[in-house]
Amino acid sequence: MNQYDHLPHLDLIEFREKVSRLIKASLFLTMVIGGSSLAYLAMGEGRYTWLDCLYMSVVTVSTVGFEEVIPVDTPMLRALTIFLITTGTGGLLYFASLVTALIIEGDINHWITRRNVQRRIDKMTGHIIVCGIGSTGRHTAREMVQSGQPFVIVERDHAKVELLEHQLGQQLLWVQGDASDDEVLEAAGIARARGIVCALTNDRDNLFVVVTARKLNPDLRIVSRVIEERSAIKLKRAGADEVVSPNRIGGRQLAQQMIRPEMVGFLELMMDETDRVMRIARIDITAASPYAGRALRDTDLRSRWGLTVVGVRDEDDAHTEYAPGPDFVLRAGTGLIVFGEAGQLDDARAVIAID
Repeated sequence: MNQYDHLPHLDLIEFREKVSRLIKASLFLTMVIGGSSLAYLAMGEGRYTWLDCLYMSVVTVSTVGFEEVIPVDTPMLRALTIFLITTGTGGLLYFASLVTALIIEGDINHWITRRNVQRRIDKMTGHIIVCGIGSTGRHTAREMVQSGQPFVIVERDHAKVELLEHQLGQQLLWVQGDASDDEVLEAAGIARARGIVCALTNDRDNLFVVVTARKLNPDLRIVSRVIEERSAIKLKRAGADEVVSPNRIGGRQLAQQMIRPEMVGFLELMMDETDRVMRIARIDITAASPYAGRALRDTDLRSRWGLTVVGVRDEDDAHTEYAPGPDFVLRAGTGLIVFGEAGQLDDARAVIAID
């Protein structure tokens, strides 16, 4: 399959049919002109060159009205010319209508645009794939944009992506097709991706995507949406690293809005801030990290990046210590839970979590 077979913004099946009809019309026109030229050459019995015969065929088909180079003075020549006018002219008009339709309907421009987008996707590495931009996926995509994370969308309905592009005011990289299809995920660069978000509308579809993604990239981090709580175990067994229930999260937020509205308001403000994108993230301390073996008081997390340490996770992720004191010593395997600007978090991670 061609690497551009999953380009969105046009119906590829319809586009292929149009191209197929254009090719057939071209072949038909070539056969008519070529056959008529041979017939003129044979009937001329050596009086005319091949170029004269070809010129006569083209002039007749195109109906431009130039002077005839071959006098149509025999019944056979007249019959051939009548045949050429009726078949060749009709074929030329059909060919011209197909070319005009492709240009006017914008299929060629769409194809060129999407081919360029696919080339950009082919150069990406370490990106995230978001499957489905329905009620949940569009918020995931919006968060990716705000956080500055490179990502590719996989979606069947190009209208949903166009709407999201309009809302965000920018072009998105995306592939059209079924996210459980190997070739679609390969077009999205799954072999080079670092993670995939399965946000399709039902658990069965997400399960298929999880299985397919895990097979194509065993090292991929997979996070899946789950609707039915009983499906969470199946998704985990299929290869999902984490499952997220929008219903459960929504229920908790409803309760928190009632009990602790101030805290929820603060978190929403943090997530929706546009001037300064503030996030909570984890940065793992590696053995090669310059922060390994140092106490928090001896680090420049605050002065250099403006980060606040809100917690630490031990090496086995079995224990979390919240608001650790300045004497807490960072060791290889420690996971720092920090709060700060998204850009600063990325910069700090590049320095702290080195391999």
